[in-house]
Amino acid sequence: MTVLSSNLQTKIHPTAMVAKDAILEPGVQVGAFCLIESDVRIGAGTTLSVGAQVLQYTTLGRHNSIGSYAIIGGLPMDLKFKGEISYLELGDHNTIREFSTIHRATGEGEFTRLGSHNFIMAYVHITHNCILGDHNIIPNAAQIAGHVVIEDYVTFGAMVGVHQFCRIGSYAMVGMNSKITRDVLPYSLADGHPVEHFMLNKVGLDRRGINGQERKTLGEVFRARRAGASLEVFHDAAKEFKHVAHFLEFVSLPSIRGLSDFASKPSKSA
Repeated sequence: MTVLSSNLQTKIHPTAMVAKDAILEPGVQVGAFCLIESDVRIGAGTTLSVGAQVLQYTTLGRHNSIGSYAIIGGLPMDLKFKGEISYLELGDHNTIREFSTIHRATGEGEFTRLGSHNFIMAYVHITHNCILGDHNIIPNAAQIAGHVVIEDYVTFGAMVGVHQFCRIGSYAMVGMNSKITRDVLPYSLADGHPVEHFMLNKVGLDRRGINGQERKTLGEVFRARRAGASLEVFHDAAKEFKHVAHFLEFVSLPSIRGLSDFASKPSKSA
């Protein structure tokens, strides 16, 4: 085990098991009965609560909080996995709460990646080859299958299930108990079993300061997509407004699962 020197004090409970080659940056706090395996690096100021595990080929950034009995970097739950070396990477300032599981990737040299400032609540399962961006909120008992992409500032309700290879766009809000089997548009409010798009995520956009003409144009793009109309007319607006550009980019990219439907009775204010 290598503990890098600094004025910040690294503390390891005597009951914790830490591999000799694990690298702990300054100020790491390792609680009772934790397990840190070989080929692990844990960033400065990160805290592991009682019984947390950080397993082989995992890298954690700085100031992450790992809750009790969370398992970070477990083997993929995937029949295609044959023991190859693959990785899990987390950025900085993530909160991973109790009993959550985040798995490394399937495929030699492949990655599961989470960005920074994500809030992953208790009993969440994020499996192999998933890519999460920044500032996402994933509440209790969400189950996220392999190869899922969740962009930035996405908010789920509790107990959401996500099918493999789905994409969830930035600033989307998905309601509690929803079943995601196809892609979810950015900036949208979606709900259902399976999920349908209802309207723009207006509360989320307000919180992030997306308003004025850009907000109005996003609404026009959303309604045009719902109507099946061409989005070509919005290409000039995309040069001015980055969120409009992102919406157009999202729908233009190849999709394995296709796009979730729109609700049959859309809100008049969408």
